[in-house]
Amino acid sequence: APFDEPETEAPTEPETEPETEPETEPETADPADPVWMMDAEALAAMANTATSTVEKTEDGFASFTATGADPWFLLCNNIGEMPEYMVMRYRTNTTQSGEFFIGNGAGPEGGKSFVFNYEGNGEWNLLIFHLPTVAPYMTERTVGHIRYDFYTGGPDEGFLEVAYIGFFNTAEYAEAYDFEINPPYVQPGDAGMKN
Repeated sequence: APFDEPETEAPTEPETEPETEPETEPETADPADPVWMMDAEALAAMANTATSTVEKTEDGFASFTATGADPWFLLCNNIGEMPEYMVMRYRTNTTQSGEFFIGNGAGPEGGKSFVFNYEGNGEWNLLIFHLPTVAPYMTERTVGHIRYDFYTGGPDEGFLEVAYIGFFNTAEYAEAYDFEINPPYVQPGDAGMKN
């Protein structure tokens, strides 16, 4: 009988573990950054109301003009839980005051607002509002709405420009934020609404 060669198994490649992507730590927000903000781009994109107009200036800021009595804009609805510090960077030469309606509910309510004075020196100024102090009626930090009545009177011959309105974790972070070197900030939520 012919000689049969013994069967041999084909060599097998050594098993290797599948390559896995190295684990990366999830990115965490810098606590010094604004938690929520409407910058000049977002402010200037708001629809005009019957008594108010807003437009972007050549310098890239939001310029507010009153065309009738009680000029206002509804900045946002239901933006969620916010820190205690609400801020606004602005410049103006008006002698009028402004008013913010802010609360937990879906819309502005009488008696749930605070009036503030502008520094009418034409320079950039920063207003920092500590909500537990200026809006003690808010029972929680969830912000349901913000309405900005930029003049408490009617039309004004002065000017009012705003760089941003937003929230920071601390007053120190708000003061340290340099809006001229930071990139435009796109805010989450339903913002820039007409009413």
